[in-house]
Amino acid sequence: MSELDRTLNRQLRSLGLSAESPPDVASWRALLAKVSQTYGEHKHGHYLLERSLDVSSQEMLALNESLKLESQEKIRALQKSQEKSRFLANMSHEIRTPMNGVLGMLDILAQTTLDPQQREYLKTAYSSSEILLDVINAVLDLSKIESGKLVLERIPFNLSKLLDDMLLLFSGSATKKHLTLNKHLPDNLPPWFYGDPIRLKQILGNLLGNAVKFTDSGVVSVHADLREDLPGQARIRLLVADTGPGISPAQQEVLFNAFSQADESTTRLYGGTGLGLTIAQELVHLMGGHIRIKSTLGQGSTFYFDLMLDKHTVAIATIAAKQPALADTNQPITLSGHLLLVEDNTVNIKVAKVMLDKLGFTFDIAMDGHAAVDLLAKNRYDLVLMDCQLPSMDGYEATRHFRQMEQERNQPRTPVVALTANAMQGDRESCLQAGMDDYLTKPIALSILRQKLQHWLAAIPSATA
Repeated sequence: MSELDRTLNRQLRSLGLSAESPPDVASWRALLAKVSQTYGEHKHGHYLLERSLDVSSQEMLALNESLKLESQEKIRALQKSQEKSRFLANMSHEIRTPMNGVLGMLDILAQTTLDPQQREYLKTAYSSSEILLDVINAVLDLSKIESGKLVLERIPFNLSKLLDDMLLLFSGSATKKHLTLNKHLPDNLPPWFYGDPIRLKQILGNLLGNAVKFTDSGVVSVHADLREDLPGQARIRLLVADTGPGISPAQQEVLFNAFSQADESTTRLYGGTGLGLTIAQELVHLMGGHIRIKSTLGQGSTFYFDLMLDKHTVAIATIAAKQPALADTNQPITLSGHLLLVEDNTVNIKVAKVMLDKLGFTFDIAMDGHAAVDLLAKNRYDLVLMDCQLPSMDGYEATRHFRQMEQERNQPRTPVVALTANAMQGDRESCLQAGMDDYLTKPIALSILRQKLQHWLAAIPSATA
C-alpha cells in the first residue's frame, strides 16, 4: 500500500468510513463539511500569510528608507564636521598670521629702552593680544574635542610637582589680591603616575584661575586625595576650593555649557568666553572622570573630579638620570649659524628678521616653495625655518623635495622646523611625515624661538662671558 493510500484510509477512518464499504448520505455530508472547513482554514491561513508578507515587505521598505535617510544624515554630518575642521584650520591660520606680527613686534619692542608710561602701554597691548590668543586657542580646543581629534598623551609625571607648578603660576595674581594659596597632599599618595600632564594642567589651570579671579579675600586651595589604592593603579581626587562668593543652584545648572557663565554680569566684570569650564569638563571626560561642584552662596565653591591613574614605579634616581642637564642661566649663550627662512608674509618676515638678527644669525629668505628648493640646492644651511602654507609649492612639498635631494647627494640631514600658523590636531604629524623635524606655532615669542634654535643647533658658551 502506498503512502497516499494510507493517508486516505486515515482520513476516511476519522470520518467513520472505510474504503471497502460505500458511504451513506450522512457520511458524505460530514466529509464535505470537513473538506469545506479545511479549505476555509487553509484559505484564511493563506490570507494571513499574504498579509504578513505584505506588511513585512512594507516594513522592510520603510526600514530601508530609514537606513538610507540615516546614512545620508551621517554623511551630511561628517561633511559638515570636515567643513568645520577646514574652516577652523583656515581661520586659525588667518588669525594667527597677523597675531604673529602683533605679538612678535610687541615682544621685540619690550626689549628696547622705554619710559615707564610707554612700558605700561606695551604691557596693556601685550596682555590684550594674549587674551585674544587664549580665545582662539579655546575655540580650537573645543572643536578638537567635539570632532574627536584630541588625543591624550600617556607619559610619566610627578603629581606633587605638577601642583606646585600650578600654584607658582597663579601666585602672582593671588598675591595682588592678598589671597592665600594652599596645597594639601596625603603622605600615602604615590608620587608618579602616567597621564597627560599638559591637559591636566589645563584643567587645574582653569579651576584655579576661576577661583583666584572670583575670590576677593581668603584662601584658594588645591587638594589631591587618594580615594582607592590598587596594584598598579590609584583613584585620585583632585579638588580646588575657594572662599569666594559661591554659585547658586540655578547658575550651577548652566555652568558647564559652552559660551555661558554663571552670571552675565561676570563677562562684563571679568571678561572671558565661558569656554574654560566646558573644555575642562570635556577633558576630564576624556580621562574617564566628571567634574562636580559643591557651592553655597556666600560660602565659596569646591570643584572636584576623580581619575583612575596608572602608577609609574620607576626609581627616582633613574628619572633624575634621564633629565637633560640644564644650562647655566648665568652664563651667556652665543647662538650662531646660517639659516634659510621660508615665509611669504611680509610682516612675519619683518618679525623673523628682527628676531634672528637679535639672536645673532645670518639668513637667506625664500618666499615660496620653489625658491626654497632652489636655494637649498645651491647652498648649505644650518637650519631651515619653513612656513607650511606657501604660494606655488607649499612647505610640505618643498621639504619632501629637499629630503629627496639630500638622499641623492648623500648629504647630512639639515634640521627643518615648521614655522606656521596651523594649530589643528594633525598639523604637527603632517609636518613630521613630510620630513620636517620640529614644529613652532605662530605667534612665536623671541624666547621660544631661541629655545628651539638652541635645541637644534650647536650652542656654545660665550668665551667673553
